Amino acid sequence: TSSDGTATVRYEQLSEWRMNAPLGGECYIDVKLNVNDVKSYKVSDMAGYPAVWKNDGKSFAIPLWIIVKNEDEEQSQTVFQRLGVVDVEKLTLTTYQRKFEVLNIESFVSSTVTAIDSPIYLPKNIEFDIEKEAVESVVELRFV
Repeated sequence: TSSDGTATVRYEQLSEWRMNAPLGGECYIDVKLNVNDVKSYKVSDMAGYPAVWKNDGKSFAIPLWIIVKNEDEEQSQTVFQRLGVVDVEKLTLTTYQRKFEVLNIESFVSSTVTAIDSPIYLPKNIEFDIEKEAVESVVELRFV
């Protein structure tokens, strides 16, 4: 939940999508417009858990699972994660180009996301400045 209580990240169908794999599932943001009016927006079909709120409560960072089917092999696929940032005021999802194995987000302060990539096998500390990283895409969130 955001620091002002107006937005909440919600997951559905959260599960290990492979044996011993990290959790992933559909991700939504519920935005409270007033006491009796809450609108839900879909963030991703396959987001990692958990999302981490920025210290000002106006956005959150989230690992996004990317699954690409390999054209050369029928059953083969490439799986990785990218960092996504949801802006609650603009209702946008910015996805960054850098690829990760398994992203464990620890904090989101100012413009820096601190995380560990591959937290079990050969972990790497990550400091990710969203103002300096290359952007893959920016999309408006869909009302559901």
